Amino acid sequence: MKPFVLSGVMYNKYKRSQANRISRAKQKMPHRGGSKSIATLMNEKNMMQENLRNGETSNEQSHDGVA
Repeated sequence: MKPFVLSGVMYNKYKRSQANRISRAKQKMPHRGGSKSIATLMNEKNMMQENLRNGETSNEQSHDGVA
């Protein structure tokens, strides 16, 4: 059986792919692309409505996330 040989460009892509695979395996949290889930948005909406019913007002933004 002939050994597997890659050209220069293909070898670089292969090495980068291997490095990415190892890096992804080490991640402890999934990728969060900047958009909030529907559940998070609904929870925030419900909290805002609850605050309005209780007479609480706040102009400060939450520092929990970025989106």
